[in-house]
Amino acid sequence: MENKSGWIYILISSSDYSRSKIGKAVNPYKRYINLRTADPTLGFVVGYYIPEIYSSICSVHHLENYIHCDLRDYRMDNFSEGKTEWFKIYFENAMLTVEEVILSTYGIDEIGQYSFFQENKIIKMYEADIEHIFKS
Repeated sequence: MENKSGWIYILISSSDYSRSKIGKAVNPYKRYINLRTADPTLGFVVGYYIPEIYSSICSVHHLENYIHCDLRDYRMDNFSEGKTEWFKIYFENAMLTVEEVILSTYGIDEIGQYSFFQENKIIKMYEADIEHIFKS
């Protein structure tokens, strides 16, 4: 059975702050830890929780595609694999684009800040909050 809730996350490489990775995951902390094995300079910037209730409007998979499409001019190529989830864009600008796409896609006015995990609200969390939820 497909998990209809999920996360959009932004990572950066501290070796080059002008590169941002934008992807989706069920567990963004686990995804981050797995990716760090290939790049120990990787840093977690932010995650956006999209609850299942919003999947009837747009799945997290499609939301990721919309974000990538919006950022297509910044997408980096990998010589062997073609297009990647890495973009030549500073994370602050990546966050602005991600938030604009989330707001317009779901027709909402704001993204909540993490204070406690709310199952039916789109929320934004930074690394320490993500780690607190998923690290056990």
